[in-house]
Amino acid sequence: MANVTRLIAAFFRRLARFLSMLRSLFLNLLTLFILVVLLGSIGTLLSQRDAVPIPDSGALRVDLEGRLVDQKTYIDPLDIALNPDEIPIEIRVFDLVQAIDLATADERINSMTLILDGLEQTGISKIEEVGRAIMRFRDSGKPVIAIADSYTQSQYLLASYADRILLNPLGWVELAGLASYRTYMADALDKLRVDVRVFRSGPHKDAAETLVANRMSEASRAQSQRLVDDLWQQYREGLLDRRPITAAQLEDYSHRLDQLLTETNLSLAELALQTGLVDALVTREEVMQELQATAGATEEGDFYHHSNALTYLHANRPEADPLLPKVGYLVASGMILDGVQPPGSIGGDSLAGLLKQARLHDDLAALVVRIDSPGGSAFASEVIRQELLQYNRAGIPVVVSMGALAASGGYWIAAPADQIWATPSTLTGSIGAVTLMPTIDRSLDALGLHPDGVTSAPLADAFRLDRPPSPAAGRIMQSEIDRLYRRFLGLVSTARSLPLEQLEPIAGGRVWTGREAQDLGLVDRLGSQFDAIEAAAQLAEIPAEYQIYPVEPPLGLGEQILREIMENAPFSLNLNLPTSLHSLLGLAKTPAADLLLNDPAHKYLHCGDCPLDL
Repeated sequence: MANVTRLIAAFFRRLARFLSMLRSLFLNLLTLFILVVLLGSIGTLLSQRDAVPIPDSGALRVDLEGRLVDQKTYIDPLDIALNPDEIPIEIRVFDLVQAIDLATADERINSMTLILDGLEQTGISKIEEVGRAIMRFRDSGKPVIAIADSYTQSQYLLASYADRILLNPLGWVELAGLASYRTYMADALDKLRVDVRVFRSGPHKDAAETLVANRMSEASRAQSQRLVDDLWQQYREGLLDRRPITAAQLEDYSHRLDQLLTETNLSLAELALQTGLVDALVTREEVMQELQATAGATEEGDFYHHSNALTYLHANRPEADPLLPKVGYLVASGMILDGVQPPGSIGGDSLAGLLKQARLHDDLAALVVRIDSPGGSAFASEVIRQELLQYNRAGIPVVVSMGALAASGGYWIAAPADQIWATPSTLTGSIGAVTLMPTIDRSLDALGLHPDGVTSAPLADAFRLDRPPSPAAGRIMQSEIDRLYRRFLGLVSTARSLPLEQLEPIAGGRVWTGREAQDLGLVDRLGSQFDAIEAAAQLAEIPAEYQIYPVEPPLGLGEQILREIMENAPFSLNLNLPTSLHSLLGLAKTPAADLLLNDPAHKYLHCGDCPLDL
């Protein structure tokens, strides 16, 4: 019987090894197949690009599908090959502005068409940067035409930079104002018998408030109201500057749309035209006729002469000149987390390592750090800040350009810069700290599970998830958060030359728009990332031309192949993704994400009011 058992065991061991070998062989063959397909796709895309040259005269076609971002999210090449329909469509603001600026000086480009139907909800800050490039294009004497069947609020803000805005007769223009809502979960957690204790510094530090309350605190409500009012005012000011519409008309349209429709007996599209929000109501065929008249019709007569923006950029971007001084350009986008993180998140170790590599080996004359982050781990933020201090000691000027968000941990990182630039609508500040301590002792009790044991010292069981924290544990946590907050105040006070008595009233977790932050001394100048790059060159006293040198981690083979495909593909991938997909995903991101941060000391510089897609 024992021999039979041994034989059976040996058989299954050999079978397991054989199946493992088959699995490895299958995965290797699958990977090889995917690489062949990807390489073939690259060849096809490159041949397609070569087969469609830039016309001698035509429009720059800016077909905005997806989201405007500062940094594209990392995507595993194998995931893309196996799930092509899940590719997030993202357009870097930096690339788009470069394409528009190149086209501005290109005699072959006679106009611009903005195709806006696919643009997803985008923050005002990013639209402002693209809009300024569009205005430079217009100032060169080239017309810009914006086109959409209907306009969301984000789409319309970008359209307002055009000479002409065209709307379908069955369309509409959304101008409803801005809102800031968060889901409060105290009752839900109580039903689950989960207790969360929050330790914070400052009455406005509300990053974890949603976990311990059922509605906004008065401090949070007042701050959120001030932010949405300021941002909406900036939105309105832009429209009034660029469109033939009065403040009263805009107020009527955004506040009394239902009544206006009844009073005028007009359709939504007709009301938008009458109000001055759009210039013409046109069918798709009529749109094509206007574009052909502006940019020139193709020989077949079925389209207009054009160059897709990113295809145009990759065909015309100047090559780096090794003899020119380098102004480094580094993007820090996403949540700040400890350790090594992929693009789309900010890793303390990975970003600090990249900064060190660039400082030691890339011969930079200056560095620009583009920050778009609501903060996160205090430990990771300090690791990055310490590396930026090395640039100060090496005599390399550092300029920070703030994107839509640069608050809490994002501001901690920005503090040592020689200059801080923001857009008027940037959300920044939130100088404060927070931590939380969840426990599930009541949940376990409801399930009939009762932890019990002994300790050798009073604090041995103080931080267990299955026991309520002792008063001593709470005092330790609050003491550490208070200490971190004082450190935050101190480093900002020193870096920004702000006396503590001037800094403390604007700290305490308060969030400010960029133009408020400039008045308060938290920001030096208002402008785009390209303004920040020019300022860095001036600080470095570069006498003439310079090159913008991207500071990026080296790519693996799969990532290089993926980048080739993405960069050489048509500007619009036409993946038939619903335009609301990212908005729906955004709704699923509850403040419970705070529990997923990975600071080793559980101390966070995170802005609760900042993840507003405004």
